[in-house]
Amino acid sequence: MEDKDQLEDYLIVVMNKAIEKAASVNQAELDAVTRVDMPIIPGMEDMFK
Repeated sequence: MEDKDQLEDYLIVVMNKAIEKAASVNQAELDAVTRVDMPIIPGMEDMFK
């Protein structure tokens, strides 16, 4: 890195990518849990999608 501003910009990009990845993993895990553990109530099939 050439200077402080470049490093800050790089860190922001990396942190944003990490946050997006964590949110994606979290959503996938929640989807898996709701499919397995939640009973299907008539009329509410789309509530947890």
